[in-house]
Parts: sequence; structure tokens; C-alpha cells
Amino acid sequence: RALGQADPDRLAELLAQQLDTSERDPSRSVRTLRAVARLGLAGAFTERLAAMVTEQTDPRLAATAAAVLGSVPRRTAIDPLDAALAHTDARVRANAVESLERVSRTIDTDPRDRFSEIKACPDHRSRANAMRALERLRLADDGEIHDDAARMLFDARAPHRLAAVWLAERLLCDPRSDRRPDDPAWQSVARGVAALARTEDDAHIRARATRCARRLLAETKRPAPDPAIAHAARRLRAHLAEGVGAAEGVDA
Repeated sequence: RALGQADPDRLAELLAQQLDTSERDPSRSVRTLRAVARLGLAGAFTERLAAMVTEQTDPRLAATAAAVLGSVPRRTAIDPLDAALAHTDARVRANAVESLERVSRTIDTDPRDRFSEIKACPDHRSRANAMRALERLRLADDGEIHDDAARMLFDARAPHRLAAVWLAERLLCDPRSDRRPDDPAWQSVARGVAALARTEDDAHIRARATRCARRLLAETKRPAPDPAIAHAARRLRAHLAEGVGAAEGVDA
């Protein structure tokens, strides 16, 4: 890090050499790419990252490269990330979705159609990432993503339910969001989480839903400036508490 501050070009050169010498060791290359991201040098490796995403056969390295490309605030990152959406490995595709959201926040582009298509795809992580991107970039209709998340919580596919719990926590506990516990869209997702905490057969998903419900309970206990909001929060708090209590009874 000290070298990066004193001579970033020299540090980038050393990291490039390390990548050259670790071509046959994906684990070492992954560690080097993570160092590139931590040191804020991704921009110096844009072409190399693009080649890894589109040509690298090891999925761990391709997934890491796709994630690091999200730190490149340039239009040149868009094409390789678009290509990564068609990668054979689901981790690469999911990381590409997340990176596309990050890049889209720094350049003038409209990824609405791209994300809207992905949120209906069969990959649970890509689907959840696309929904979060649409909400955070304010590209979806009002309440649309919360409605989609509430439905996803009851998807017949277990990985999608698990991803929906992850999404619910990030939608409802995001300090940048304007939605609060008195919002019907907020409540719809929260009730879905509480229902999963009570009734989900998969122990891992039930545990994650219970943890999420506890966090949502904390959100409803924040001081409400308006009596109507306070009343709505009390009703939802009781619903969430019932879900957490039932889940803990099942797990006992």
C-alpha cells in the first residue's frame, strides 16, 4: 500500500508481473486480482480483466475478474461485462450483473432493458442482483421490485427463495432507500420473510429468514415521526415477532 501511494505505476507493473508468473495457478491469480481491487488499480488492468472475463477458462478467475471490472468507471468495462453475462459459470454471470450496476452509477448509460431481462432468468444470484440494481438505480416502476421480491420469497426453487431473503434484507435495510416500515411495498416483503421464518422446510433458508426478520424487527423499532407510521410499524412488528418466535420454536 505504501508503494502504491509513492509509485502507483511501479506497483501496477509488479502486480502485472505477478499475474504473468501465476497463469497456471488460478488461486494465486485470484489473490492478485483482489489486491488490484483493494489498491484501486483496476483501471490500469482493464484490458487484462476483459480478456480474463471473456477468454479465461477457470471460472474462479473469470468470476473475480468480472467483480473487479465493477471498479473501472469507464465505458470500456461494459462490453466485457456484457459478454460475461453469457459465461457458462453462474458465479461469473452474477458478478457481471453486480459490476454492471456499479459501472452504470459512474457513466452515462441506461441498463434498464438489460437488467429487466436478467431478473426473469433462471440464475438465482443473477436474478436477485438485477432486481437490486433496478431498485438502486431507480430504473423500475414504483413498488415493482418489492413486488417481485415478495413473489420470489415463495418461488418453488429453494436457491431462489434463499436469494430472495438476501435481496429482502438489502432492499428493506438500505439507508439510502426512501421506503420505511409504513410503506405497503416494504410491508409486503417483510411479511413474506416472516412467513418463511415460520413455515420454510429448508433449515438453512429458515435460519436466514429468521435472521433477516430479526433485523427487520430492529428497523420497525426506530422512532417514527408520525403516529400513523408508528401504528403501521407496531402491526408489522407483531407479525415479524410471530415469525421469529415460531422459527425459534421449530429450531429448538
